Amino acid sequence: MNELTLSPMYGVLLSNYLIKVKRDQAVSTLSESALKDVNDMALYTSRISQVGVEALIKDIFEATGDMSFGLDIGKTAHPSDYGTVGYTLMNCSSLFQVFDYAAKYKHASNKAFKILFTKQNNFYRFRIDSLVETQWLKVIIELDFVTALYLSRFFVGVDKAKKVIPYVVNFKHEPFANIDKYHRIFGCEVKFNQAINEIVFPQSVFDIPIRSANSKLFKLMESKLVQAQKGIEEKLSLKQKLNQYIQDNIESGVPSLTSTANDFNMSVSSLKSHLKTEKTNYSHIVDEVRKSIALKLVLDPENSILEISMYLGFSNSSTFNRAFKRWTNLTPVRYRKLGATS
Repeated sequence: MNELTLSPMYGVLLSNYLIKVKRDQAVSTLSESALKDVNDMALYTSRISQVGVEALIKDIFEATGDMSFGLDIGKTAHPSDYGTVGYTLMNCSSLFQVFDYAAKYKHASNKAFKILFTKQNNFYRFRIDSLVETQWLKVIIELDFVTALYLSRFFVGVDKAKKVIPYVVNFKHEPFANIDKYHRIFGCEVKFNQAINEIVFPQSVFDIPIRSANSKLFKLMESKLVQAQKGIEEKLSLKQKLNQYIQDNIESGVPSLTSTANDFNMSVSSLKSHLKTEKTNYSHIVDEVRKSIALKLVLDPENSILEISMYLGFSNSSTFNRAFKRWTNLTPVRYRKLGATS
């Protein structure tokens, strides 16, 4: 299974916060010069691994004994913390465009999360689904929601900032601090142990104009983002591109080899040949994707084994059970029980 990665910006935010904590405790052992500055978009492809992010979170928790520090980091976020992405968002024409571009570009290198920004009736919903069940990454979800709120207030200006209030915030996990802290920061109802992670805004908030919107600067920054995104894609191997392609399309059924080759503007034989040079094949990549998704979905008791097998394109639950046992030496039911116990 491919290692999950996150935006390098998290490395900067968490590292800087850890330095501050150590300084405040007068026991700093970190060297600022040793920390890599990844704010520049030239280093945009330097993703940080899930393991690296979790290590920083654990260090902060050990130093503070508090897991709610994501809320504190998010409150102090500035567009410059996100490099070209941040400056692009600052020059968007509306908060709708801010969230739309944040979903596309701020989270472009976050392979540990799936982002969904939608409008339903008179509400806008910004949802984050974690692709791996881990206590540590819940800190990042809280950080992201607070950042979304406080940067939105920064973008509309001091006079209108007080009008930017969410309708509700939902978290799948339990609170890391007294609920009053969440209410003070978000200024709305905050619910825990919910089915999804999402921050919901009424439409009236998204009608507020951006104070610093500059169409010329926006186009300039957007072109840089597009170039950076192309740079990321060009550096990916065909296997990595196919892995992402299958993940993006699996909900509609596992793409066939023929349709995949067509979408990649290649013949089937050419696709097979390229994968052979990378010492893999299409069936193996599909198997890897199914495995990575299955390991996550099985841990959630709300997902029935039959639903998971259908979602992943297996003909029946028995076929899925055999594949799952091949991956883990455990049945899905047994894997779920062990996960619940741990």
